[in-house]
Amino acid sequence: MNFDRVFIAAGAVSTTAIIARSRPTEARPIKLRDTQHFVFPLMRFRGTKDAATEKTNRLSQIFVEIDDPALCDRLVHLQFYGYNDIFMNALKEKLALVNKVAPFFVNFLARHAMIVQGFLHSDDSGSVKLSLARSGKVQLAGEPSAQAHKIARKAQQSIARSWQAFGGMPVPGQIMVPPPGASRHLGASLPMSAAPSGDETDTLGRPVGLTRVHAVDASVLPPIPASTVTYSAMANAARIVDEVARLAETDP
Repeated sequence: MNFDRVFIAAGAVSTTAIIARSRPTEARPIKLRDTQHFVFPLMRFRGTKDAATEKTNRLSQIFVEIDDPALCDRLVHLQFYGYNDIFMNALKEKLALVNKVAPFFVNFLARHAMIVQGFLHSDDSGSVKLSLARSGKVQLAGEPSAQAHKIARKAQQSIARSWQAFGGMPVPGQIMVPPPGASRHLGASLPMSAAPSGDETDTLGRPVGLTRVHAVDASVLPPIPASTVTYSAMANAARIVDEVARLAETDP
């Protein structure tokens, strides 16, 4: 089958791998930028009596953006989650003995606890290195960042200082910063540039040397913001397709 154009939107990792496999003679690692995330619990002063049985979704209930140059140069994005079964099961597992002896205490925690999940800008995060084995199999290796851990802890402290506004306090010393890639918000491996070179793409998502192949997902975003990236990637994909269609009318 013949096609006039190819638009690749297989997800940042798969799109990067497809482009890398098309250039086996240029086999070199490609850096996937990450919006590294972190998680910590927050205890509210006022509980929700029917938290486990209320009819509501279990998605994030609050989005918070921290804009504090003393913390970092970029926004830190936080998502607050209330009760959900995954959280409750993890709590019961971690406090198995307490739950057996005093189940009311675990239920108390469930009514008062929230889980805060934070995301950092890719400039403040670790990254993931993508390389290809001789067989063509993708190999991923995380490249941690000490800076990410430092900013995550500062973000938690920032919420603690604002305890009155949030009606609760983070649990001291309780924070988890998973390794790069765990956020699943990867991208910027084939970043757009007005004058692309190396692994960069042009403003239409075309890798160097390819004129009718366009990467149109988060792989071509220059950096990755801390906030949710889906709409940004979709808007950029729509822009590329519209621009290509317009150019095709004048130069098919």
